[in-house]
Amino acid sequence: MAGPDDPTRRLTVAEVMTTDVVTVSTSTPVKEAAGLMSERRIAAIPVIGADGTLVGIISETDFIGKRVDVEVVGELMSAPVVTARPGDPVPLVARILLARNVKSLPVVDDGAQVVGIVSRADLLKVFLRSDRDIRRDVIASIAASAIDVEPPGIGVTVIDGVVTLTGTVRTTGDIGRVTTAAIAVSGVVHVRSDDVSSVDRRGS
Repeated sequence: MAGPDDPTRRLTVAEVMTTDVVTVSTSTPVKEAAGLMSERRIAAIPVIGADGTLVGIISETDFIGKRVDVEVVGELMSAPVVTARPGDPVPLVARILLARNVKSLPVVDDGAQVVGIVSRADLLKVFLRSDRDIRRDVIASIAASAIDVEPPGIGVTVIDGVVTLTGTVRTTGDIGRVTTAAIAVSGVVHVRSDDVSSVDRRGS
């Protein structure tokens, strides 16, 4: 299992989510929920039951897309709710957000208690890592992959999250493995490996 200092480890939801979560109950007046969303500048609020577990969510879409002729949140909220877990990989949750066309997901623990909320803005934090940090972790990731690299090694440059690799490896299969090792690093947007050659290709 990858440790916290493993450069190939994907960031998890727990590392990017917002933990200061605004929640409402099913009996919260709709007008109060709308006021909270406006005041806190948030697009959605998890709705919790009497036992503190997640029972629904109320979002901008509920106000805009439905006829608001109800008094309390429980009559307007959307349920059931798509959720994330703290240990979910960030790329997985990003795909869910896009597939569901939602701006945020409540994050729940094993007991369905709300422990956070993760938004598209939170996921963007992954791509705000500095090129220097990304380059350091790409180099470490390639080294940890135990790929047979010819001297002087693999060159790594990073500009705006785009990684360019150069150098020579032992086999054509190693080219793919070097690329995969680079892609595994959080914050990498794209990997260019056209300038990585292999000894077996040269010999053919």
